[in-house]
Amino acid sequence: MRHASDALLTGIGTVLADDPLLTDRSGLARRKRLLRVVLDSKLRLSPKARIVETTDNDLLVFTSAKLNSQRARKLLDAGVELMPVGTMGKHINLKSVLVELGRREITGVLLEAGPTLNGAALAASIVHKLFLFYAPKIAGDNRVPFAIAPNLKMPALQNVRTHQFGPDIGIEAYLRDVYKK
Repeated sequence: MRHASDALLTGIGTVLADDPLLTDRSGLARRKRLLRVVLDSKLRLSPKARIVETTDNDLLVFTSAKLNSQRARKLLDAGVELMPVGTMGKHINLKSVLVELGRREITGVLLEAGPTLNGAALAASIVHKLFLFYAPKIAGDNRVPFAIAPNLKMPALQNVRTHQFGPDIGIEAYLRDVYKK
């Protein structure tokens, strides 16, 4: 899925928890270089994070923090592109993020994030397709595999398909037809 996307989007919570690289490990030729995108409203990204240490003009961080801080200068010196963006409440404005990515001719964004950003993306109605992975083991505090906030009106899932990956199961579904208005 990373290989089929132009950008991989995650939140700072995922970076702080997992210290991921967020790379396309397929080894296949790409249409364009994968852009790694992090939403970090308070600019908590460490210059020592693996995603920063491996940047090669492919890391974009959206933030509402001041860009003249010492932390910002260290990230800029490390080759991170910082993009100021407004907020909606206490969260980064996701529609503004997508507008900027569209301006950069990013046509497919893969969201790999935790519950906060995933919920915000669903609430902002910017998700067109879901791909949910389930392992045959329940872990973590929240034992509900896929829960929606009570005030969030989810459309019916369309074109639902299942995939098996060893013992894991993937459920693929669309929330809306992207070609209909």
